[in-house]
Amino acid sequence: MARVVLLGVVCDLQDPPRPEDYPPADPQYVGFSPITREAIEQELASGRYDDPAQQSFHLTEFAELDDGRRITVREDRGFGGRSSDGDYWRHVTRERLTLETLSAVGPDEGDQHPPKQWIVERLRDLGCPVDHGSVEAAPYRVDFTDRLLQRL
Repeated sequence: MARVVLLGVVCDLQDPPRPEDYPPADPQYVGFSPITREAIEQELASGRYDDPAQQSFHLTEFAELDDGRRITVREDRGFGGRSSDGDYWRHVTRERLTLETLSAVGPDEGDQHPPKQWIVERLRDLGCPVDHGSVEAAPYRVDFTDRLLQRL
């Protein structure tokens, strides 16, 4: 059974959506508005993703095991920020991003699982049973990608 030696999250800049990753509009779905290639193209054309007053971030949580493997346990979280003066990066610091990152990956309201239990279950579901005690004892680290650090 593997042991977890480190838990953490990587914070990165959120890339704009890519139209080619979405299906074209289907006339069969009149009145229903799924996210389509055309909707993404319109959103990109609006300039929303070029607004210097706002920024979105993507988070990838991981577990490092004693055998050297790094396993992604969750990458469905993120957060965003907006500055009222038009320049998001003028006010952001590494410390602020660290706190916002930790808040975004914290337990969901109403979560009935003990802290970190979901990580044990997720690793087991991924075919990697781990020692529960090692998950509880593992330190937690926030990492930033190089391209995010260049913006700070």
